[in-house]
Amino acid sequence: MMTLEEREALSFAYNVIGYLYPVHFDRREGLKVTGALEVRGLSVPVEIEFYSGWRRQPPELRCYESWLRRHIDWHCYNSGKICWVHAHEWRVFFDYKEHWVKHAALYVLRNAHFLLEKHIIAETLNIPKWLPEWNAYLHGNLAEPQLKEWEDEFRKSKSVA
Repeated sequence: MMTLEEREALSFAYNVIGYLYPVHFDRREGLKVTGALEVRGLSVPVEIEFYSGWRRQPPELRCYESWLRRHIDWHCYNSGKICWVHAHEWRVFFDYKEHWVKHAALYVLRNAHFLLEKHIIAETLNIPKWLPEWNAYLHGNLAEPQLKEWEDEFRKSKSVA
């Protein structure tokens, strides 16, 4: 019998599946979804792995396309893993009860689309470095001031609503 967290993770994965095509769902090794995300007219193959503790740990997003810039400044590791959200931002977002499974699915897909789009633009226009106007968190502890500012604004907006 599945726990509540496992059922929610499964529901989370099913919500993401609705936006990928063709899609393959694999439960042999946890919850892994592979499919293609439509970005700037391209069908971009992605892999998303979900965890039962998904409110505390965001899913892993991977893309293995050759045009992906595998560098930390491009939010992509050599393995193809894409850093699509800061873990702190993810946890704060889900402190609020109205942010459930559907919100989580849209959050993953929106950020995945944003990052993949920047890689496609860079490949098309031969842009060597991440552009500052593309707004993204800094890496590791350097992101703390940005995250604090975001969290303060986010919590303020929730107290007004």
